[in-house]
Amino acid sequence: MICYTNYMGIEQEFKWDGAPRGAFGHFVQTLEEICGNISSGGTVQITDYYLDNAAGQLAARKVALRIRYSNAKWEATCKRRSQIKNGLARRQERTLALPQARSIKSALKTLQQRQDWVGLKKETLQVRFIIRNCRQLFYIRYKSCACEAALDNYVTCCGKNRLRRKEIELELKKGSTRDFKKLIEKIATVSDLKPVKISKVAGAEKWILQKFSLN
Repeated sequence: MICYTNYMGIEQEFKWDGAPRGAFGHFVQTLEEICGNISSGGTVQITDYYLDNAAGQLAARKVALRIRYSNAKWEATCKRRSQIKNGLARRQERTLALPQARSIKSALKTLQQRQDWVGLKKETLQVRFIIRNCRQLFYIRYKSCACEAALDNYVTCCGKNRLRRKEIELELKKGSTRDFKKLIEKIATVSDLKPVKISKVAGAEKWILQKFSLN
């Protein structure tokens, strides 16, 4: 869990479609074949509240602002929403810990007090949609890079509407970007998993704009 304040970093990750039957188990087996032993990080429950104002300014700027609750901790994260190219995403990420928060209401109130944080009048912010995610974590090493793999079984909620999806993420935590890309290539060669074409947030926005249609 990220618990630092006012940090600007670069997130690099690759995403595969987790919908096919047995995709999660097949991915873990592939990691074991390529990397040897992998370490389980257990299962975590994550609730992400995605924010915008009534005018949709953040969506228009391709910015994703969320408040996350996980492991009894609250934090806000602002990301420049990147395009996923063949499953690979790279984007700037900024995270703010909200240690005094006890609920989404108090977390939002704390964020509203940080008027300087993302350049938007936060008193106008509201929850646009929620993503509730059951995430299985694994930690792996490949050559000179350390990565976190996440098996995400999540539900997007907007009003009374629900959309369930599965996704696999591999994120570079430290080390060589070159080795990270080599690992991705090996996984693609060994497995038949397909890269995702759209992120969770962009998928949620599309689903909402299409009036909750799956097409």
